[in-house]
Amino acid sequence: GINAEYGKQWYQRRVRGDAIEAALEKHMSDLGSWITPEAGMFFWVKLHGFKDTTDLAKRAIDRGVAIVPGAAFQLEGESPCIRLSFSVLPPEKIDEAVKSLSETIRTVKQGQ
Repeated sequence: GINAEYGKQWYQRRVRGDAIEAALEKHMSDLGSWITPEAGMFFWVKLHGFKDTTDLAKRAIDRGVAIVPGAAFQLEGESPCIRLSFSVLPPEKIDEAVKSLSETIRTVKQGQ
């Protein structure tokens, strides 16, 4: 019934959330900061050394990683934040995606 489906979704959210948090710690602890969400399907990451992440989002998609720049959630201006969804990828693919994102961030930072 509905309780079983809810339990399954909660479990998948928890497993994926734990996977992305572990990957962030492993690959991006020196690149930004975040607060572990208590609910939802997104991590917000504030990147160190970025004024805006719009160009980074374009570069990340070229490497097969979709992120949303923080500026997309503001009326105007720039944002050093990115929003990462963990609702789509299976847990075993999350580490690879975060590693690729971290490499893209490092490349963009070197070019600044």
